[in-house]
Amino acid sequence: MTRRAAPCRLPRAACALAALAAALLLAGCGMQRTLVLDSDPAGARVWVDGVDRGTAPVSVPFVHPGRWHVRMEKPGFLSVAEDVRVATRTSDLPVLDLPSEVVGGQRTERRLLRLPPLGSTPDAAAVEAVRQRALEFRERARREVAEPGTPQPRGGAR
Repeated sequence: MTRRAAPCRLPRAACALAALAAALLLAGCGMQRTLVLDSDPAGARVWVDGVDRGTAPVSVPFVHPGRWHVRMEKPGFLSVAEDVRVATRTSDLPVLDLPSEVVGGQRTERRLLRLPPLGSTPDAAAVEAVRQRALEFRERARREVAEPGTPQPRGGAR
């Protein structure tokens, strides 16, 4: 003799709603999280945690808020490297994140990194001025080392 399952004792609509809620909980559509990295000027090459991601603007999907090391380079501009942080929101905390994970949706974080332009190439007079300051510094250091009581350098110092 086979036993039949007990029928649902709730109204049909309540059973359907319970089944739908269970299906949503099991399916877990999930929140789509994206970090969009852009550069000023546009078109810089982007690396995230050492991985080449292409030319800005780039979209980087992420599961949990956190910190990523971002580097951008473009010819004619100084390279920029910094840690980009996506802060944790209340809706990202365990248990509190359940509704957003079930319902789904999108969270997009945007960051703009500015690349300063390279300076112009120095002329001969500027290079000579730097060389003269270096020679003066060397001579002053030699005089100070020669003062009584100053320890003498070891190794290859002259």
